[in-house]
Amino acid sequence: MAQAINSNMDEELKMNMEKGVLFDASVDLFYSESNIAYLKKVVEDIENGKAVLAEHELIGE
Repeated sequence: MAQAINSNMDEELKMNMEKGVLFDASVDLFYSESNIAYLKKVVEDIENGKAVLAEHELIGE
């Protein structure tokens, strides 16, 4: 049965999941190549003034 795999997922992890390869559950996806690239893009957008940042109240306060 085919399953949809998130396209933002690290390519190596995606290939392993498609092949049914088990991996260590302690893998921290925060440090995946795709997430690091996303975070660098966000920082770039902030530095170039493309991101709109707004202060807001915290939930529950």
